[in-house]
Amino acid sequence: MKLLPLHTLILLSVFLHSSSSSSCSDGDGRFEPLFVRAGENATIKCSISNPDQDGVYLNREKVTSTDVLYYFKDGTLTPEDSVKGRVETNKNFRDFSVFISNVSEQDGGVYWCKFNKLDVYTVSEKTYLIVQSGKKICSRESECNFFIYWIVIGVLSLIILVLAGVLVKLCCDRGQYTPKQHPSNGVYEVMRGNTSKALNNPAYESSQRCTRSALS
Repeated sequence: MKLLPLHTLILLSVFLHSSSSSSCSDGDGRFEPLFVRAGENATIKCSISNPDQDGVYLNREKVTSTDVLYYFKDGTLTPEDSVKGRVETNKNFRDFSVFISNVSEQDGGVYWCKFNKLDVYTVSEKTYLIVQSGKKICSRESECNFFIYWIVIGVLSLIILVLAGVLVKLCCDRGQYTPKQHPSNGVYEVMRGNTSKALNNPAYESSQRCTRSALS
C-alpha cells in the first residue's frame, strides 16, 4: 500500500484546519478531501443556495490559482487545454457537479466553484483532490477522516514535544547559573595589609605607650 508523501500530509492537515479569507460571499474556506486513484474519474461538487446564476468557473489551486473551465447558462462549456475532452457538467446550478475522467497526479489540487451573476460572485465549498498512483489509502470518507485526524494529532504532538524540550533546556540553564566574582581592588588590599603590619610592629606599640605616658 502506497502512503501519501509527507509534504502532502502536512498540507492536507493544514488545509483541513484552516480557513481562507475571501471577498466573495458564501466562501467559508473549508476543505473536503477527495481521494482518487490515477486513471479513475473524479467528481467535484459545488452547491449554492441561489441557482439564478449566469455561469460558473471551476478553479484549481496548486502553486497558483487557475480557471479549469467556465460553464455558461446557455450550455456553453469552455475548458482549459489540460482537461479538454475529459470534463463534463450536470448543468444544474443548484447542485453543480464537474466530472473529470482519467485523472492523473497533475490534476490534484484544491478545487472550488465561483458562480457569477453579472459582477456578483459567490464561492462554493472547496475540495482537495488527491490523486494516488497506487492503491487508495482508504475506501470510505470516515476512514479518510480518521487517518487525517491522526496525522494532525501527530504533527501537533511533535510541535508540543519540541516546545517542551526548549523549556526544559531553559530551566536547566537557569538552574546552573552562578554569579560572577568581581575582582577585588588591589590598592585597598595593599593598604589594609600595611595597616595590619603597622599595628603589629613592636616599635610602633612602644612609641604609642610613650605618647600616652607623656600625656598623662
